Amino acid sequence: MLVETVRLQPETRHRLLPPGVTGLQLAAMLEQAGISSEKPAGENLTETLFRLARPLLDPPDKFILAWHYLDDVRCLWLDGGNTGGADDAALSAATGLPVICGGGGMYAAEEGGLGMLEELECRGMVCDLGQTIFKISWAERRWAFPRDTALLPLSGGAEAHAIPEKGAQRRALRRFIADSLRAVLAESDAGTPEGVIFALPSALDRWGQPAGSSYIGMSMDTQLVTDALELAGLPDVRHWLVNDAELAAASAVFDERVIQHGKALVFALGTAVGCALADPMAAALHYMESDMEA
Repeated sequence: MLVETVRLQPETRHRLLPPGVTGLQLAAMLEQAGISSEKPAGENLTETLFRLARPLLDPPDKFILAWHYLDDVRCLWLDGGNTGGADDAALSAATGLPVICGGGGMYAAEEGGLGMLEELECRGMVCDLGQTIFKISWAERRWAFPRDTALLPLSGGAEAHAIPEKGAQRRALRRFIADSLRAVLAESDAGTPEGVIFALPSALDRWGQPAGSSYIGMSMDTQLVTDALELAGLPDVRHWLVNDAELAAASAVFDERVIQHGKALVFALGTAVGCALADPMAAALHYMESDMEA
């Protein structure tokens, strides 16, 4: 079965599924396998990655069938703002797989986002809402807007906040995104983007509904990006939603090193750890099919 293609839709917002990329709901998978996703005190980044990678690459016997799509992983891809603390050699020795560093740093989603915009034939902007920093790439420039936790405090969990607080925090997050976008548009002379690819730090269902994150009220907030763009003065700009780890994997899927080895298990290392699969063969088949249909 070929990976679902990226197709332009008449709607202004829809879920983006990068060719060759499969998002993994890491916390849910580890919970199902009985593995704690909480980081023990004193654990370094390499130890964290090994603890998370091991049950994915060598799952408990009773979960083998659920993990069948990880059987042919041939390398690990690391990228994100916190990759500097990872010991590549130690991780490679522990997992028996080559470790590739993407080099994008906190802009790990940028290259994949620009590639998707090219696929969509759109001169656009890449927005990556991180847990601590909102990153924007537009017209060959980069901007970073830190999160003010006094205005946008960390979530205490799904049941920790009353409905009025969630509503107030949803409005505050919209203002944060919109103010950042307005600042970028004011500083750039590139005009209005034709489209925006927007990465969220949350698992997304096939319709783009977020499962939630450290931003209070993000769960099930399907209008977040639509409203924020309208507040920023971009009400009619097309936009596509994607999980941040999936967009990092979109950067990996056409990297020559990944193509050489094969399917990569991608870890996006920011404030939290995101996870996805990048399969160069599936992506190549998608584009071959697209060329045949053209």
